Amino acid sequence: MALSLSLRAAGQRLFANWAARRQGSKHPPLILNHRLVYILPTRAGIGFGVLLGVLWIGSLNYSLNLGYVLAFWLAACGLLSMFWCFRNQSGLSVSYGAIQPVFAGQTAQFPLLLSNPDALPRNGIELSWGEALLGECEINAGGQSEILLPLPATQRGWLRPGRATLANRQPLGLFRAWSYLHLDWACLVYPQPEANPPALPDNPDQLASAGQYRSGDDDFFALRAHVPGDSPKHVAWRQAARDGVLRTKQYAGGSVQRVWLDFDALPAGLDSEARLARLTAWVLLADASGCDWGLRLPGQQLSLNRGQAHRDACLQQLALFGLESTQ
Repeated sequence: MALSLSLRAAGQRLFANWAARRQGSKHPPLILNHRLVYILPTRAGIGFGVLLGVLWIGSLNYSLNLGYVLAFWLAACGLLSMFWCFRNQSGLSVSYGAIQPVFAGQTAQFPLLLSNPDALPRNGIELSWGEALLGECEINAGGQSEILLPLPATQRGWLRPGRATLANRQPLGLFRAWSYLHLDWACLVYPQPEANPPALPDNPDQLASAGQYRSGDDDFFALRAHVPGDSPKHVAWRQAARDGVLRTKQYAGGSVQRVWLDFDALPAGLDSEARLARLTAWVLLADASGCDWGLRLPGQQLSLNRGQAHRDACLQQLALFGLESTQ
């Protein structure tokens, strides 16, 4: 039994690799022409064929004219089912939508877009990844449908789902037509932020002016870990409601605080992944505070800046640090 399963898995891998070479380009849109759609009978289809053979042999032995008629009629239904199953998938246009970055530990969503250029609808189109059936959709004539491919993001870097399978068993379930989708798609996975990180580093030499931040009533600067005795009016209650962690607002007396987030300045006891987790948390805190911050990593540096674009650039550098950065 184990040997049979191993041989079957090896055969499926060889066929999938051959199909990938046959597909050629991995860039969307991918048109599922007759070269990329494969079809075989299902177990129900094999049983139907056996029943049809028994009916034919019985009619031949006993010269049953009604049996001949029934056998021919069933054979015609089987052939039409095979044709319809193939046609239901052939000609579809496959592409994918925007893939949003996620943090490690979250679920990445890969949106697969299926377009039907024909005047007839496509029914029962299934998307699977490995052995897992992820969804089924109907595509109206001239319309488009979306199926989400959810995958767990377990580590930082580029997450590539690899091969997915599009299939259908329309209309009678006697045949299964399928196509292997080898697409060049990837999701950027940021490092998982450290839970309850320490306050942002104090860089007095990097102030825009001579002012220092303090817990007062001037311009808001940043958030730090809550200390018993801090004034309740300085607690960031909105953030506490979101993540359940108390933090205290820090203020600067008329100055703009600049913070450098330095990989090498972190405690020596932290390994590389722990340092990246802390820097990720600090990037999120600095972005929420509205201050200017820069990022220093071994061999690269992002200058002082602020805003969504700067935040995304810093998180991308942290996600790809020490890894291959190209897709």
